[in-house]
Amino acid sequence: MRKLYKKEGIDGIYPAVRSFNLAIAAKETFGLLGPNGAGKTTLISMITGMYEPNYGNAWIGGYDIQTSIEKAQL
Repeated sequence: MRKLYKKEGIDGIYPAVRSFNLAIAAKETFGLLGPNGAGKTTLISMITGMYEPNYGNAWIGGYDIQTSIEKAQL
């Protein structure tokens, strides 16, 4: 997944999440750790449908988040 923003005072785009790939097995515990500004909140926001990714997709429990986002906007 990738999320890009236009940042004030900077020409071009700013990647909040450059590239993220992950597979988590059913019943597996997962923790998301990283320094401030690493894109953790943006990533969770994309997975939950609050933000739409600029590129990529995710499946949670077999459900496509893109389809869920599109249905929620109807």
